[in-house]
Amino acid sequence: RIIHFMASKLMRPVNQFILKTVWKFPPENLMALYNKHMLRSKYHLEIGTAAVYYLANAKIEDRFNMNVTLLDTEEAPLLRAKDELVANGFHQSLIRTVQCEPTQIDEQALPYMQGHHFDTIAMGSVLQSIPESMRQKLPKILDGLSPYIDENSKLFGSAQPNLPDDGFNTLQLHLMRALQQSGTMQNQYDCVKDIEHVLGEYFGESNVQEIGYLATFEASSRKMLQLNEQCA
Repeated sequence: RIIHFMASKLMRPVNQFILKTVWKFPPENLMALYNKHMLRSKYHLEIGTAAVYYLANAKIEDRFNMNVTLLDTEEAPLLRAKDELVANGFHQSLIRTVQCEPTQIDEQALPYMQGHHFDTIAMGSVLQSIPESMRQKLPKILDGLSPYIDENSKLFGSAQPNLPDDGFNTLQLHLMRALQQSGTMQNQYDCVKDIEHVLGEYFGESNVQEIGYLATFEASSRKMLQLNEQCA
């Protein structure tokens, strides 16, 4: 685990360089979202572990007593993420790891949260790795989280929409198509307008910003009805 932890730390500057130079997305923008929402959070859910660096380095008033849930589909990245948080001042006993598909979250996945709500929920660089269209996968995630979100909960993160085949032969387009063909990216049907639409259906306040080839989003003031209930 120590070797994997160090390897992930060594790869981070490379990943951030690609993010900034290829995808034209300054990593500081995601760091700013964590700093904005995490300061007084006591119960936090991190969906996916790709952005755990930002959680580990965010401005948090009392990280030692923060209850953190890390959710990912594989055990190894969950363990690495937990190690990184502990190394940055989080209490080991208050970090829970949940191996689960983000679109299959239910009460069995989070039994210890019964009667509790998350103050903050982050989805950094994870939506583009989940199959299905944005109008399918994001509502599934939010419906699963519905018992754990109240009017004070804050949702935020980043996503990488698909690039259209508009005739421009660019490095970014070639790279994205290669990542899609390998299965690393599952964003063929993702677009910014769909993120805006879904967040608008579920939350009273939401904001989506396109930055380079990515988008950041934040939402709060959860509406009482789930989208599936509205459509019934």
